[in-house]
Amino acid sequence: MSQIQCARENEVRQSCRSDLWTPALREHALHCAACTEIVIVAGFLLHEAEITELDAQLPSSSLLWWRAQLAAKNEALTRATRPITVFAFLSVLASTLGLLWFVVESAETTAVSSGVAKHLQYLQILYANSTALMMTNGTLLCLLFGSLYLVWRE
Repeated sequence: MSQIQCARENEVRQSCRSDLWTPALREHALHCAACTEIVIVAGFLLHEAEITELDAQLPSSSLLWWRAQLAAKNEALTRATRPITVFAFLSVLASTLGLLWFVVESAETTAVSSGVAKHLQYLQILYANSTALMMTNGTLLCLLFGSLYLVWRE
């Protein structure tokens, strides 16, 4: 803060705030350098305050409440569907791995036995012997479809 340079600075500040000028004070502010600075700076600050008041309009309380409720619902939905998403991913992964195992196992058998009939016979035997694998894949597919139903139900 600078020291007061003119005896009438306080009067000029009050006049700038209230916009009530006496002719003598206005004449003094025009000729005094310190008071002219106060008038210029006060005018700028008042103008900025008016602009800020125009720009700073708060949204309605109902809009804020609606946004808060929407954000809470979205967060709850995300939190609730996280386990479903994880299990859906795991079921797809397990089904893919089971299918891959089935294809690799049949490819190994095809390489060992050259005949198509033998290959088809091996696939039948593999299918019969891998009942547990097929049941597991079926269960995981049911979990996948159930999860998708729960996610897209609404």
